[in-house]
Amino acid sequence: AKVLEYLLGVPATDLVNHSLILPEHQRNGLLFAFGPTVEPYVGEDCVVPKPPVEMARDAWSNDLPVMLGGTSFEGLFMYPAVSANPKALDDLSKDPLSLVPVEVREVSSEKESLEYSQRLIKAYFGDSPPSSALVMNMLDLHSYKTYWHGYNRTLNARLTYAKAPTYYYRFDFDSPNFNFYRTKFCGDKVKTGVAHADDLSYLFRNVGSWKLEKTSAEYRTIERMIGIWTAFAATSDPNCPEIGNLDWRPSTKDDSKRVLNISSDVSIIDLPEYEKIQIWDSFYTRNPLI
Repeated sequence: AKVLEYLLGVPATDLVNHSLILPEHQRNGLLFAFGPTVEPYVGEDCVVPKPPVEMARDAWSNDLPVMLGGTSFEGLFMYPAVSANPKALDDLSKDPLSLVPVEVREVSSEKESLEYSQRLIKAYFGDSPPSSALVMNMLDLHSYKTYWHGYNRTLNARLTYAKAPTYYYRFDFDSPNFNFYRTKFCGDKVKTGVAHADDLSYLFRNVGSWKLEKTSAEYRTIERMIGIWTAFAATSDPNCPEIGNLDWRPSTKDDSKRVLNISSDVSIIDLPEYEKIQIWDSFYTRNPLI
């Protein structure tokens, strides 16, 4: 009752603007104050009884076919946060350890973590020190740290433990005006690139959508995406007439970088992100998924 009484007296703007995310949380890559939590008491209704990385080994979804993939510039999602704090980029050289995932730092020595951070700086910034002039480089790094490396670890878990197939894709269709999430995240500042969630524009009607010409590349991409998703939902196999005779096969351990690339055309390629993903994988020798 006292808590309720207090909160009722707090100005609404203070409630809305308050954040539970502290600077140390941000340094450790925590994006949201609330999320899935390992439950302390395991019971009949328990959803997350142990860390997800352990649950992947015997997950019920290992018996189900899965489609897994992402967009070619996931990190554009981070544009508002990165561009709003240029000083953090300028100061990154003073705190390079923040680039290394916190779960890696927890099981590595400081010397090892510093070596990891220097490898990341070299891979994403080259010979130039990180700075506010290299915002896009930082967004590229986030594409891997926040998204693609996790996708890859999930794929590896599936290839080790799942009995059902896993189809791997990469969405790379770059429309100047129909990639609504890039526009949402970046406004007019970034004109190209396929951002996190941009694939949704081609699966579901967006509030900004308009009637497209059937000859347009955007319309053809919608046809392909709907064809893939409905075929998979109906048959557990995403191959469909809309992508032609590509023979998109499930991923295997021997060919784990093979993906369906959905761009202006659709093709089977080696994942362009694969080489950089291996850098991140190399940090997890003490904290492996499998």
